[in-house]
Amino acid sequence: MKTSVSFNSKISESVQYLTQRLRSYPAVCLLVRNGTLDLNYIGAIHQKIPISDIPHCYEIPQNNEVCLYEVTIEGIPVLLYETPHTEIIPTSFLNELYPIHIIANLGIRCLLTIDQLSFLTNVSSKDSLIIKDHLNQTGIHVLKEFVNSQEYKEKMSKFSMNYSVELQNFCEQAFEKQKIESTKSVLLGISSTETTSNAERNLYESWNVGCIGNIQVLEAILARYYSMHICTIVIQKNHSSTKDSTMLHERRQHLYGIINFILPNIYQFLATTSNEIS
Repeated sequence: MKTSVSFNSKISESVQYLTQRLRSYPAVCLLVRNGTLDLNYIGAIHQKIPISDIPHCYEIPQNNEVCLYEVTIEGIPVLLYETPHTEIIPTSFLNELYPIHIIANLGIRCLLTIDQLSFLTNVSSKDSLIIKDHLNQTGIHVLKEFVNSQEYKEKMSKFSMNYSVELQNFCEQAFEKQKIESTKSVLLGISSTETTSNAERNLYESWNVGCIGNIQVLEAILARYYSMHICTIVIQKNHSSTKDSTMLHERRQHLYGIINFILPNIYQFLATTSNEIS
C-alpha cells in the first residue's frame, strides 16, 4: 500500500512501539464501544495501553478514553480496542481511524466489532444484528487522503467489500447456542445519526437497512482495504437514560457467550485461509 512517506513513518513508529509492548501476537482485534461489555469479565487482561501512550495518537479526540488491551479469551490471545466514539466528522476522520492503520500493520487478520447502534426497522424480540453488508452514505472517501490514485484503482478492480460469510455463520451458530434470536442485516453509514428526518428514515428503511452508524462503515472499509476479515455484531442502542440492570446483565452474558464461541472458530478459519481479498 503506497502512502506518503510521513504517514508510513508514523505508522511504523506506532507499530514498533506496540510490538515492543505486546507479549503475544494476536490475529484478532476485538473492537468494542465503551459500556458495551464489562471488561472485568471478558477474559484475562494482561495489560492496558492507553492510546495516548502510542506515538502519533495524540490528535485522536478524547484519546484519554481510548485504550488497547492485551487479553486472553478462551486461551486465545486477542488485542482488544475500546473506544467511546460512535460518531465521526469529516474534519477528524483520519485521526479517528488512525488506530485501524496500526492494528492492520501489526499483522491483525480479523476485526471483530461489537457495537451499539440505532435500529431503523422493527425487529420485535430481536435486539441483535449480524452485519452482512453496508452502504456508505457518509460522503467520506476514507482512502483518498493517503492512497495513491493509480494504486487505488488497481486494487479496487479486484477488491471485494463483502463481509466474511464464514464469520457470519459462526455468529449465527453462537446466537443459536445462546438461544436468542438474531438476523442478518445491512448497516447504513450516514454523516449524522442524530439529525435524520422522518423522510430520510422512511427512505433508508425501503433500502432494507437494519441500523445506522457512520464510523463503523469507515472502519470496515479501511480494514477490508488492508485485507482483514470483518465480523460485525450490532446490538440495539438504548435511548433512555436508564436501563434495567437485569436486562443489561443478561445482554452482556449473551455477548460473552458469543465471543467465547466464535473466537476459536475464527482462529481455526484464519489458519486455513489466506490474507488475499477475493
